[in-house]
Amino acid sequence: MRFALAALLALPLAAQGKFYMTGAVFSPAVHPELTGVAAVAIPLDSAEQNWSYTSYDVTPRKAARAFTFQTSVRTGFATQVKALGRVRLFALIDGGYAQLDNTAGGAVGGGFIASLAVSKTVKLLAAYRILKTSVAAGSPKDFVLAIGRTF
Repeated sequence: MRFALAALLALPLAAQGKFYMTGAVFSPAVHPELTGVAAVAIPLDSAEQNWSYTSYDVTPRKAARAFTFQTSVRTGFATQVKALGRVRLFALIDGGYAQLDNTAGGAVGGGFIASLAVSKTVKLLAAYRILKTSVAAGSPKDFVLAIGRTF
C-alpha cells in the first residue's frame, strides 16, 4: 500500500522527469542507521536552477517490542543557492505523507544538497536533511549520499 501510494504520487513527475536519484541515508537517530531514498525532479526554471521534486524515504524505527519502518513520500521545491565550478549547492523544502504501522500523518522536511557533475548526465549528491512527521517522535537528521542521472 505504501509503495503504491508513492508510485502514484511520483507518476506525474516520472512521465516528464529530467533527473532521477537513488541513494543511501545515514541517520544516527534511528537503528539501523543506514536506509534508502529515491527521488525524481523536473526543472521549473533551468536558468535559475529551481526544481520541483518528489522523494520517497524509508526510515527504520525500533519500538519497544518490534522493528518497523516509517515511510514517507513528499513533494517539494529546491533552489540553487551557490555554484562553484561543477558543484552546485541547493536549499530544499518539502511536505507530504508519512506512515508508521497503522498510523498516518503529515511529514515535512528541509535541508541542503550538494551536487557534483561527474559527466554531462551523471551527478553525485550529498545532502543534510531534517524530517519531521506527526507519526513519530523526534526529528531525524539525515546525511544522504546518492547518485543521479539527467535524462
